[in-house]
Amino acid sequence: MDLFVESLDFDTINIKTASGETVTFNLKQELTINEFDMNSEFALQPSKYVYWSSLLETVRSYLESAQLTEEVKRADLYEPARLALVASGVTKPTKDQIDAKILQTPEYITTKETVARYSLYVKKLQYIVKAFEQRKDMIQQMGAEKRRQLDYENAIRAL
Repeated sequence: MDLFVESLDFDTINIKTASGETVTFNLKQELTINEFDMNSEFALQPSKYVYWSSLLETVRSYLESAQLTEEVKRADLYEPARLALVASGVTKPTKDQIDAKILQTPEYITTKETVARYSLYVKKLQYIVKAFEQRKDMIQQMGAEKRRQLDYENAIRAL
């Protein structure tokens, strides 16, 4: 089986704002934990998490808007598709025939592609947010381990 993907560069994400500005993030760097500066890691984690969570919710709202646009476009195209089928000789077009006609229209294809694109963005952002949740857990584990090591070293010194 051959699987084609556009790129294997999953480490980089580009976010384009409404003003046209593009911000590039290296996810590997964003998720990296500096074990020698755990205080900074503890302090930065909430802001990183809220940034990506907020971005996810923003893109989810874009997806919902695109889905609504798709539904409206389908409704707008329903009657013209039915009339086109009648004009082509189908006296009583079925719902499936009308749906098939709608699916072939360029306007509907465009709205469907937009929904698919936002769905992909939402899925990718969900995985990024999950990675930041895992990062939080790792920071907590590393902090606990450092405390245990410090306690052990202090106990050894006390002897």
